[in-house]
Amino acid sequence: MSSNQVLGVVIAVAVAGLVIARQVQPRPVSARALLLLPLVLIVIGVVEVTRAVPKGQSLTGTEGAWLAADLALGAVFGVARGFTVRLYEQAGELWRRGTKVTVALWGVTIAARIVISILGHHHGAGKVLDDAVLLTLGITLGAQSGIVMFRGSRSGVPFAVRDRGGLGP
Repeated sequence: MSSNQVLGVVIAVAVAGLVIARQVQPRPVSARALLLLPLVLIVIGVVEVTRAVPKGQSLTGTEGAWLAADLALGAVFGVARGFTVRLYEQAGELWRRGTKVTVALWGVTIAARIVISILGHHHGAGKVLDDAVLLTLGITLGAQSGIVMFRGSRSGVPFAVRDRGGLGP
């Protein structure tokens, strides 16, 4: 693993830890806060995956298949987590708080990512999967945020104009 890949993993672990810790704290639901961090992670992740592919080449079929499986699992677990977030009204705004099930599903998400990475390494897709850590995190977080936004929009309670807690889910 290159130093850039190690740095990417360290950043992903730090971001995931921060995100999980923040998700169990009560927070107002703000579209900006739900969308900004996943979008930033996806953009950085796409850049990292693009850099993993040598110039003039494209992903191999094996790399593409493992990357697709990684992203699909991340999306599925993100959707599942989105349904476990508790939504409620406070001071006329929609608020959210992750539950124990949300945290448990984060554990399953991380474990699935590790299994995909190990299997992908065994089958020749390791470098791409290593460089896709932030992309995968952005996809899983984006899927969760999308479900929270969908559920929130159906609640009839207005979203917060801004998230008083800062950036991210």
